[in-house]
Amino acid sequence: MLSVVMILPVIGDLTQLFIWALVFQFLDEFTTLSEAVYHSAVNFATLGYGDIVMSERHRLLGPLEAINGVCDDPSFHGGAHHNLSGCLAQNRPGAARLTTAAAGFER
Repeated sequence: MLSVVMILPVIGDLTQLFIWALVFQFLDEFTTLSEAVYHSAVNFATLGYGDIVMSERHRLLGPLEAINGVCDDPSFHGGAHHNLSGCLAQNRPGAARLTTAAAGFER
């Protein structure tokens, strides 16, 4: 069961990566699908090699895909959930005491 849970995000990431590659191909940025997939993978993983650069007209799609890749990362979701939970906890009675105790500031 754990392997199924672990493979689902990978399938989702690859699907998004291929959708971006098809968008790049549709916009005539690349002549081959393999080149579009490579460029999409570099953008999605936020590697930013710079060996292939899109035209000036569509250049901002690269950073947009990188943001999509970062926001899709499970660690991003976990951190965002943790921060949001902390903000929401501040509105509950006794939550501040628990938060400061967990941070080691309780006297």
